[in-house]
Amino acid sequence: MITILKKQLWVPGRRHKKPNPKPNFLIPGHLYLRRRISLPNGDIEFDSGWDESKSFLKIYAQHIFCAFGHADVASVLDTTNTARTLQRPADGANVFMNATAPNDDDAYGLLVGDQASPTAVDITDYALQSKIAHGTGAGQLDYEVMAVDSFATDSTSAQFEFRRNYINSSSDSGTITVTEIVLAVQSVTVGSTTNHALIRDVLSSGDAIAHNRVYTVEYTYKITE
Repeated sequence: MITILKKQLWVPGRRHKKPNPKPNFLIPGHLYLRRRISLPNGDIEFDSGWDESKSFLKIYAQHIFCAFGHADVASVLDTTNTARTLQRPADGANVFMNATAPNDDDAYGLLVGDQASPTAVDITDYALQSKIAHGTGAGQLDYEVMAVDSFATDSTSAQFEFRRNYINSSSDSGTITVTEIVLAVQSVTVGSTTNHALIRDVLSSGDAIAHNRVYTVEYTYKITE
């Protein structure tokens, strides 16, 4: 059973139903995605609710194989479409699948794009089609720090969350529309540390972020018995 939740539009000053709760039943090992747009005072203007994400890429499987097999993996594409040899974790000395991008960093972590009519997700994808850059210039978003937290477990399941906020402080005061999302991580490859896209989602309809709004992208990863 898959629970797909409808999008909700929030208007300040109007009474609304509560946003869709997190589904009680999640497919083992699957992701669920939620996006929100908030006013400067924190009021929620838009809440998509939790939707199933079918977005794992080939590069994700290569990273998991590297970790489980404790072996280097060749021909792993980075976000510039360059083939790299992924190095296995070595006693904590190597950066591996690090998603905790700092404030103002649009190289890894959760990244957003504005490609008009983006192509459907393909397992061989390696990057956004058109990334929205960090900044306050026209068409840019202010990337906040990436959070990976809320690990929780019970007798039958375990889960954690990762999320990021973006502020539309663009100099032209224009609306910015997000049409695709990527999770990119940092990993050590032979000779350097490079960024790799593990997850890509294309939104069925773009999220329009007006000036001075805060955009939140949030994933829950849950496994169950």
